Parts: sequence; C-alpha cells; structure tokens
Amino acid sequence: MLNPIENVFSVYKNALKRFLARQRPSILEGVTITEHRSKFLELAADPLFAEIVTPELCNRTFCHSLPHHQRALRFEDMQFGS
Repeated sequence: MLNPIENVFSVYKNALKRFLARQRPSILEGVTITEHRSKFLELAADPLFAEIVTPELCNRTFCHSLPHHQRALRFEDMQFGS
C-alpha cells in the first residue's frame, strides 16, 4: 500500500504466471515442471519486464500510494487487502 514497487512487481508476477500458463503445453518429455518453469522464466523475464513495467504503470502505482502516505503520517488506521 505504501510501497508502489510492490504493486508494480505484483503486475509483473501475474504477467509471468500468465506466460507460463500459456507455455505449459510445450513441456518436453523427461523435463520436470521445475526445469520447464525455470527455462521459460529466463526466456520471458526480460522482454516481459520491458513490456509490463512501463513509466505509466510506475506513475499510476506511485499516485495510488500518495493518499496512503498522508494517512500514515497522520497515524490513521488503514485497512489493506480485500
């Protein structure tokens, strides 16, 4: 809530999970799921990061956090999560 980078990484992590789910059918025989996942994470990490983590996303998450900073400075109780 107060750290915008956590929201950015959450978006990135979800994109990686979607990528891995789409790649699941290409698991080769004799390769463990862990090996497969590791291979595709390496393949996807850089291009997905550049596609997902944009200046616009960083700005949105930063702006979203600002009201929470003010509430924290006033020592107000805050709910988080669902």
